[in-house]
Amino acid sequence: LDKVDRMHSTGQGAAVTVLHQNYVKRDRALYLARAAANRLVTNGAGCVVGATIDHDGADRTVHASRGVVLTTGGFNRSRELLEIYAPDWAGAMKLGGRHNTGDGLRMASALGAAHADMGYVEASFGGTLNRYPEIDENPDDEPMLLLPFSNGAIIVNKTGRRFINEGLNYKQISQELLKQPDGIAFQLFDAKLMAQARRDLTVMNLEGALEQGYVRKADTIAALAAAIGVDVAALEDTVRRYNAAATIGDMEPEFGRLISDFGGIGPCIETGPFYAIPTGNVLTTTYCGLKVDPEMNVRTVYGEPIAALYAAGEVIGGFHGAGYYSASAMAKAAVF
Repeated sequence: LDKVDRMHSTGQGAAVTVLHQNYVKRDRALYLARAAANRLVTNGAGCVVGATIDHDGADRTVHASRGVVLTTGGFNRSRELLEIYAPDWAGAMKLGGRHNTGDGLRMASALGAAHADMGYVEASFGGTLNRYPEIDENPDDEPMLLLPFSNGAIIVNKTGRRFINEGLNYKQISQELLKQPDGIAFQLFDAKLMAQARRDLTVMNLEGALEQGYVRKADTIAALAAAIGVDVAALEDTVRRYNAAATIGDMEPEFGRLISDFGGIGPCIETGPFYAIPTGNVLTTTYCGLKVDPEMNVRTVYGEPIAALYAAGEVIGGFHGAGYYSASAMAKAAVF
């Protein structure tokens, strides 16, 4: 079966920027920057007629004649909501909109809105530990999401050993990383893969990450092990065993990784210099939220529509469930 590309990659934030610029050019659109919504306003009949906002430090009410649409994003930046809905990921690194704090979820919930897919919040493997070996979460950190494992890098834990089939997706790997020492791993690769780095593709901007100090570099595996604080003999043995297995057939036997998936660079990690990226789990989006019907009306816990209240984008649930595909969250936000 031939592989077919089903995704068009752009630079980080490029698609969102174009969508936003096109929207604010419309004559009927009024865009207010630095405005945070606080509460929904209803009339005596329970119909949503506006919202209160904090605009540049001043309270203000925005009135709506036909309805309010919540497009406030998820809640991956709210430690409080993560502790409630996804405690496993409350301490994960955060990536994405800094104001994704669950405002829309809170406002609609206050009116009795139902929730959907709350059990499917899941982090992604691939977030750079920018200050490693310091690993405590810092709210000012902005990790990169780097995925060289999908192009041939191997993943090892702090003992210098592989622990998973690197052919799995970053959601599956994130679950296994939770079981590893300190929840930390290293993506390890050689000069052949570094030569395929792409500055225009965020997840493969290895050169940019190296320049920023997120990638460790050494001439030998032994020196690389010392640079990341991993046992030298263990890491050398891991690489040696992996290289030997990868030359035998199409699938290495220890974890069942398909060797044919590596885009022509060859399976072995053998050409110096060598590189390692200290990596953890990163929460980019939350894939769940308000329950809506096909007309995007927000529904109550009793299945009734909340009059004149709609929602779209990351604030809604019922779209991804357990079946999230890479980049589909962006498409969902654009389409709806």
